[in-house]
Amino acid sequence: MNYKRIIIDSSKLREIINNNYPRHNKNTFSYFSLFITLLVTLTTIETFKDFGDILSSLQIKIILWFLACIFLILTIWEFFKKPPYSKETVISEIEKESLNITKNVALFVFMKTFIKEDIKEIKFLFSNDFEWSSYLLPFCKKHDNHTLSQLTNFIESQLSLEKNSVSLDKIDFLTFDEEKSSATSGKLTQYSYDVYFVVYDSEKNIHLEDEIFHIGERSYEWLSLDKVKNHSKTMYLNRKVIRMIDDNFSMLLMDYKLPNDNRH
Repeated sequence: MNYKRIIIDSSKLREIINNNYPRHNKNTFSYFSLFITLLVTLTTIETFKDFGDILSSLQIKIILWFLACIFLILTIWEFFKKPPYSKETVISEIEKESLNITKNVALFVFMKTFIKEDIKEIKFLFSNDFEWSSYLLPFCKKHDNHTLSQLTNFIESQLSLEKNSVSLDKIDFLTFDEEKSSATSGKLTQYSYDVYFVVYDSEKNIHLEDEIFHIGERSYEWLSLDKVKNHSKTMYLNRKVIRMIDDNFSMLLMDYKLPNDNRH
């Protein structure tokens, strides 16, 4: 992720900060101030007056020395005591209370050349999302510690691809961020996209040769970028993703070899 913006209510941020480091520093200063006050009192006053028949001057002096020792111990204990939360925990608490959320997403790019009536056309594989009435690149939510092998296993399972017939290549020039309101949560969401080019064995995955195919309840379709750009709902929900693919289309063609297909 190139950047991460956190939006949080100022009063909530102040509460989190006050519950951690400032309180620790404030307690240390208070205990030390009381210790110094008692020490100055004991070293500057030679004789204390009796407190009636309740306490003698000696008893008062002993009590003050006892309190001075207690505050010295509390000062040392507070000084060396670790804050109640680590910096990482405080950051985690701030993120938990933030008004926006972050999501890491892996996008999978399948490209294929289709030939109809001697006309070549390069298309991308999209899933037809019936819930949102839009086309989406195959994707999955991911964490920073997800490996390339795990992502490969995911896309093999998602598209019913033969095991070990797929390899992924991360497209470094297509790593980007987008900030928009989530259609599901309604919260301002920062999406961080990593894009992977999918190299697959077409002979072992015959179903990928069909322009439209179904896997369970999911429907997939090979589409040209022009057709997707003319689909209003797709562009409304995923404009930046489509634009990024379109802007880097020539680089994709130069860097990656597409599967040959002579039957369409």
